[in-house]
Amino acid sequence: MCTLFNRLFVNLRQGDDAMYTIEHKTIQTAARVLAGSFAGDPGTAGTLEGLPSEKKTKLLNRHAVLHIRYAAKQGLLHLLDDDPRAFMIGGESSAESLYAELKLKLKIVLISLPVLGFRDFFRLIQNTRKLAAANDLSWYKGLVPKRHYRLKIIAVDPSLRGTGAFRRLITPALEHADKHGLPVVLETHNPANVGLYEHFGFELVKTLGSPGLALEQFCMVRKAVDG
Repeated sequence: MCTLFNRLFVNLRQGDDAMYTIEHKTIQTAARVLAGSFAGDPGTAGTLEGLPSEKKTKLLNRHAVLHIRYAAKQGLLHLLDDDPRAFMIGGESSAESLYAELKLKLKIVLISLPVLGFRDFFRLIQNTRKLAAANDLSWYKGLVPKRHYRLKIIAVDPSLRGTGAFRRLITPALEHADKHGLPVVLETHNPANVGLYEHFGFELVKTLGSPGLALEQFCMVRKAVDG
């Protein structure tokens, strides 16, 4: 596994055009895989409900690029064998930055409005509010120590599925957590993922939602290994 390429932004500042071209392609490829992976996700479907299909696709692609760039800059992007078609986004809690996350959210808003227009943008806001009970990214606060490992995303291009890519992506992260005695947290809106993560030692500790809401958030924790 190749850990995050911090050199990305150094090379951009230095004006290394050849390296920029390579890394630009890497980001675009990873973003394409990310957008494809979440196109059918229940959480994504609920958030984008009622929007025109062409706007959904464009918005999802734009958001994916922002998330990949953010993950790369924060040291959270891990490629499998330098191949952006399979990657994990995750890392220790110390790598997370409230300031950086706020900047990301602002960028998402600024990029969403021109793509959607005011009418569909407010529809997106309404959908987000409606699903708030099943979309809590801070659910684990108070359940695990301040220092923990957060697994955000594992995405594998269809061309690499069945090759063991998922296992090869998640195993180093779990080994790192075990080595340092850290619990691992993750959330998913896809019930099919619950059994998959249980296979790797995660436990379902909380399910978020509300009566009448079709969406549920499954909150999972893999306990720290006693050192």
